Amino acid sequence: MKSTDAPFLPKKKMRIDRTLLFLLLTGWGISLGLSAQKAYKPVKTALKEKKSAEALKLIGPLTADSAYKDDPKLYMMGVEAHLLANDAENEKIYLKQSYDTVRFFNSTLGIFQYVLRCDSAEQAAHRREGAKVKLRKENVRLLSRFYPNLYAACRYFYARQRYAEATGFLKMFIDAAEAPIWENDCRAVDSRKLTRNAYLYTKCSFLEKNYTEVFRYENLVRTDRPSLQMALEFYAPSALALGDTARYVGYLHEGLRLTPENPFYFTALEDYAMQRTDYNAALTLADSMLATDSTNLYYLEGRSLALMNLKRYEEAISTSLRCLSLNEALPLPYFYIGAAYCNQANDITLPTNISSKAYKDAATRLRTLYTSARPYLERYRQLAPDDKHRWAPLLYRVYLGLNMGKQFDEMDKILKELQL
Repeated sequence: MKSTDAPFLPKKKMRIDRTLLFLLLTGWGISLGLSAQKAYKPVKTALKEKKSAEALKLIGPLTADSAYKDDPKLYMMGVEAHLLANDAENEKIYLKQSYDTVRFFNSTLGIFQYVLRCDSAEQAAHRREGAKVKLRKENVRLLSRFYPNLYAACRYFYARQRYAEATGFLKMFIDAAEAPIWENDCRAVDSRKLTRNAYLYTKCSFLEKNYTEVFRYENLVRTDRPSLQMALEFYAPSALALGDTARYVGYLHEGLRLTPENPFYFTALEDYAMQRTDYNAALTLADSMLATDSTNLYYLEGRSLALMNLKRYEEAISTSLRCLSLNEALPLPYFYIGAAYCNQANDITLPTNISSKAYKDAATRLRTLYTSARPYLERYRQLAPDDKHRWAPLLYRVYLGLNMGKQFDEMDKILKELQL
């Protein structure tokens, strides 16, 4: 275990006040019927013998039984069982012996689960029967003591990319802080850890493709701008995965407004406009962003592509040349320039009379365009050799138009291989 994942340990051995728990379990004022006493007897025996796993196995079915599920004492026995398991591993940690980290953290989670269920049952009994509330103060003390370990568990599972497990701990960390047990005054955890874990829950849910859960703590994430700026990268694609394109576009615009330097939002919005063949919208977006940053290469590339699709080839070429003046190592501007020249050539129709001046002018224009396209497409091939589906068809046309037999044969072979 890395030091950053280490559980909270006091300078002396952690010891839970067993005397108080014993009094709560045996001397509690809520009387039980003979059937309950009989049902609880094997649980108490397992606890007395410190067999936590056996006790929890016995408690599980009882929590679903209508005869016992409303009894706070049952849940306190669950707390006791998890405390036993936690202490067993904690003892090994203190003695520097081999220990089960996952079991240690799972027992911490179990403490929280049973404490909260106990508090819920006790409050229900108070409302229903006027029963005196006796357990809340002690249970608050327990949660406060174990909150650092719950936080360590969140970090432990997240750091190891065990995202499904991490979400359980992250959810408990956040939900427990907002539980009624604190009476609206939770001082066990600060707001920074809450918002950080809310963001991590968002990320883990996204990575697990549990898209509906991505938005669970959006209101909490929105209280912290840095967390929101990162979370929007998960909100947008999650909304799209759920088929809500309006929210998808809304999140992208919000992300672009908050972090214009992040290319994710701009490129996603450009792609969305392109997919809808709304090239004017793509151009308008690129121009609006270039007004704020005229040298941003993502904006310039987006503008070039939009102009290409609008068949404004000369403007596309000039914009791509602007890109290359800022960074000549960029592959796509070379492709856009070469493609723009080829598309202009494709728009030329040769007259039927090969002896006419119009035919000779058109042929000269074609050769000029293919000659202009060639160096850019060949450079793109060098920079993106695996992108054959882009450069091979265009170079095929260029070499054909320029009567470059050897190069044409090579492109013909590549295109045939691509069709296999």
